Amino acid sequence: MDIVKDSDKIKEYIGYVPSEVRYYDDIKVKDMIEYSQSFYPNINKKDTDKICNELELDMNKKMRELSLGNKKKVSIAQALIHNPKLLILDEPTNGLDPLMQKRLFNLLMKEKEKGNTVFLSSHNLVEVQNLCDRVAVIKDGYIVDILEIEKATNKLKLKVTLKSEEIKECDILKLSDKILNKENNLYTFIYSKEIDTLVKEISRYKVEELLIEKENLEDVFLNYYENEEM
Repeated sequence: MDIVKDSDKIKEYIGYVPSEVRYYDDIKVKDMIEYSQSFYPNINKKDTDKICNELELDMNKKMRELSLGNKKKVSIAQALIHNPKLLILDEPTNGLDPLMQKRLFNLLMKEKEKGNTVFLSSHNLVEVQNLCDRVAVIKDGYIVDILEIEKATNKLKLKVTLKSEEIKECDILKLSDKILNKENNLYTFIYSKEIDTLVKEISRYKVEELLIEKENLEDVFLNYYENEEM
């Protein structure tokens, strides 16, 4: 479809949540939802009620009485009520408490199961890793890479935090792919070999602290932003 000539038709298939939500102060939530419904044919009011209940919207409150998070919930409901094929969400969890974030994730997973597409812009890499199939890494306004989440997470290495008065930086360098942080006798580094080999190596030292965990997407993303040549 032509984005200019078919603009109205295209918008029937799109739901949008902006990062910053603004409404007229004296409009009630129920009036805003009803107004949104008026733009779309064949609205299923039962589905709308279910979405509003899931998001715990107070339908009789005026917008000026709502917190940032509650205004964001109204915006999310507006984006979902017409069952769009494409959802565009800009920082949708901003202002939401953890419980409501979980409910939003459940709603988004249901949309995904229907075969609908969700474009999610977020700085919260935990939610990106939990929700998304693919991620575009943007730096200075340009897409510098596109990652398949499953493939990217399968390639994640180990992140080791180790504290010992006996171990020296040169010993860590022999073990690690990269030292992320060092402070006094505490080292954090990336390790990619067999974990059994790591345990044998560090068993030669008196270890005060040891934490072994898998890298996460944040560690991967930081590599893009720390690399000045990219």
